[in-house]
Amino acid sequence: MDSESWDEAAEEARLRDMEQEWASTAEGGIDYYKALNVSPQASDDDIRDAYKRLSRLFHPDRHHSTQQREWAQQQFHTISRAYEVLTDARARAAYDHMGEDGIRTSKALGHKVQTRRDLLDAFEREARRQRIEEIEQWAQSKSKISVDINTMKLTSLSLRSGQLKVKGYKSPLSGLFLKHSFAADLAPGLTGTVTGRMLSQGSLCRGNVIGTLKYAPVPQSWASVSMLTLPPHMLIFKAAHQPTAQRFFSAEVVQHTLDLSTPPAATVVCGQQLSDRLMSTLTMRTGNGYALGPFWISSPIRSSAKPSPRHLHSSVMLGLTADHGDRGKLFLNVGAGIQNSLVTASYTRELDSHFSLSGAVTLVGVGTPMPQDFSARIDDTAETAVAAATGHIGLGDVIVSVEMASTIDSWTKVEWKVEFGLSTGVRATATLHRLEHCIELPLLLTPLPELVVAIGAVLLPVAAGLGLHYGVLRPRRRRAIELRMTELREQQRFHLHQQKRRAEEAVRLMAASVERSRDVARSNGGL
Repeated sequence: MDSESWDEAAEEARLRDMEQEWASTAEGGIDYYKALNVSPQASDDDIRDAYKRLSRLFHPDRHHSTQQREWAQQQFHTISRAYEVLTDARARAAYDHMGEDGIRTSKALGHKVQTRRDLLDAFEREARRQRIEEIEQWAQSKSKISVDINTMKLTSLSLRSGQLKVKGYKSPLSGLFLKHSFAADLAPGLTGTVTGRMLSQGSLCRGNVIGTLKYAPVPQSWASVSMLTLPPHMLIFKAAHQPTAQRFFSAEVVQHTLDLSTPPAATVVCGQQLSDRLMSTLTMRTGNGYALGPFWISSPIRSSAKPSPRHLHSSVMLGLTADHGDRGKLFLNVGAGIQNSLVTASYTRELDSHFSLSGAVTLVGVGTPMPQDFSARIDDTAETAVAAATGHIGLGDVIVSVEMASTIDSWTKVEWKVEFGLSTGVRATATLHRLEHCIELPLLLTPLPELVVAIGAVLLPVAAGLGLHYGVLRPRRRRAIELRMTELREQQRFHLHQQKRRAEEAVRLMAASVERSRDVARSNGGL
């Protein structure tokens, strides 16, 4: 099988099936129901009858040779253990739900639960607690480090050739952002999070500590409230609800001033699946410059030339997401607002389950908002009134971006993104994700729209990424999958051999009893 025809996704799915099958087979070692030759629905009387019959048959004192006594001892121990578990209602419920691990878990739960449903709920909570303890140091802690690096002295052709001179250039490190959060479960469905943030740009440095409470009564719904504990104090409310698999709603309300001198800025997102391959979203933002009658008519945002907090304009955006084949996705977003509007089209193509390429084009329109004292005259035509009220929309920028994403292993992902803008120049971002931790390096390659720099920033890393993916990572994953499959086959082969050996031992132990029963039946004229 050559590397090109090897279907990695199919082999990974096959490996998962093998691991699940082996886990269900090997969990708990021996099936206690099969050991007693009863069904999982057997009554306590059926289990006791089976135990009495088999314990007499396999009792070590009934066998004389040393080898047969050892075989009988093993069989008798298994039968006794199965009888002990299956005749205890609590232990049996634990075994039915979680296998042998459930029996160990039940010993730590005490004896305060009553019904079978209570038992299952308690086992689930204990299993969840054990999983949380195992991954707490990773999953409950999240962090992000972002370091802005100015590399234009090395990468800008105009700067290197002397056509462009930049004043005030001192250090290649132009900014730093740090974020770290820790979450803890306070009660069932209730999570508390503490987040620290720090931003440094030039001589400006500021930070804050955010406390968050999140409540999720059911998996389909949750709500949270956050507060910035240091100035500027803010309150943030978030909520989401997914009534069906085809529809979802989310909302966010930000109150920038605790004295309510400014209106809250709300964002509402509605999503609806239109077909098997098409999803639509509608995003509405109110901004924070509106007034409701006499309320907030003289808020600092409306009355100050440089308001604090800054003026957030209202906007609306419509998005469409469509699946293209099995590995392609097409995105289209159209947004309109008082300050600017935009149209974004992007396409993502997965070469396989571990490597993808994306491309996007964004047209940004900059609008001139109407003056504060504007009022449409009665004799204005509709076209004149609309033009005067909204100002004019001009093309502010054209941004083309290309992104590469590669999964190194189950916990590590690397991304490389290049943005080419007519007014923003060429920028690149390298990102490393490891579990819930992220390191991001935004790079300013050149402040001018230098096409050669953009092409080089795309082609060289993408070529290196493809070479690493197909030359190193993909063959390594293939070897790991094949090795794991071989190990599972060996384990299954050994397990089957053990079952066969136990069955043969049981047959030998039963041979004498069968012969006696046959002789008795023949003497009575049977058989």
